[in-house]
Amino acid sequence: MKAFLPILAIALGAIVTPASQYSEAIRVLLIVMLLNAFIGIEFKSIYKQIHMRSGLVVFANIGLGFIWYILIAPFDESLAEIVFLTAISPTAIAAPAMASFWGGNVEFVTASVILTNGAIAFSLPFLSQFLFQIDSEISTLNILQSVAILILTPLGISRLFNHNKYREKYQEILPKVSLASWAIVLFLASAKASHFIRYETQESWTVLVAIAILSALVCSSSFYLGRYLGGAQLDRESSQSLGHKNTMFTVWFALSFLKPTLALGPMFYIIFQNLYNAYQISQVRHFTGSSSSQAPSHSSHRIK
Repeated sequence: MKAFLPILAIALGAIVTPASQYSEAIRVLLIVMLLNAFIGIEFKSIYKQIHMRSGLVVFANIGLGFIWYILIAPFDESLAEIVFLTAISPTAIAAPAMASFWGGNVEFVTASVILTNGAIAFSLPFLSQFLFQIDSEISTLNILQSVAILILTPLGISRLFNHNKYREKYQEILPKVSLASWAIVLFLASAKASHFIRYETQESWTVLVAIAILSALVCSSSFYLGRYLGGAQLDRESSQSLGHKNTMFTVWFALSFLKPTLALGPMFYIIFQNLYNAYQISQVRHFTGSSSSQAPSHSSHRIK
């Protein structure tokens, strides 16, 4: 069911376009999602997982954005911008949970979440000045401040939660709140993009189809390249780190500082990555012979 939740949220947002006026709430909802990701993280254990392959994931994450941009820009500058923003999206905060499901190295994927989200969050404001048309009243410093608040606020709060005696209670509630926040963000982003397409621009259906196809190509190439970069020991972990993207960050960035149509690529990407993750889950269940919705966190089975 969760694999189809983004499709439902996006479709509903496309219909209920008046909801676009509440798109400012996306920032708060993202903070809730990041808080859920940061709570419980033991940075000492994560630090031990940072090595050369972690760096490769970060460089590949940024490099893929530029590669896709260079390939498409000679044909269509607008599509190139959309694909760049899609490809450069950092590792999803849900990626460690996926790694846990099939018994992978959760610490490595968690390290990727922290490294890619940090690197891309603080480099994208500078890159945007060269690649996108940004309102002259918005400076790089303004964007950087907004990004810093978005990243550092949940990080700081999570440190307080980790020392709180009610930590276990919070950890039971937050995942459900985070999932609801994710669905609402998709709904609001879709409403904002749909409103923009209907009333502020003249995008054709062929353009939307092209964005969907390119998002699917970015998705498949990201998962495949990640598997290659991970080597024999961290193939699936690296694939998940590079392919499972936090497109909610780039959706927020596009809606806040760029233009709504740029959010369409990351939104289509969500659909494809969730379909692929649903396939991975079905393979794990088939392989282990389990019909349960939860697999052991430290299973000795690995699907190749």
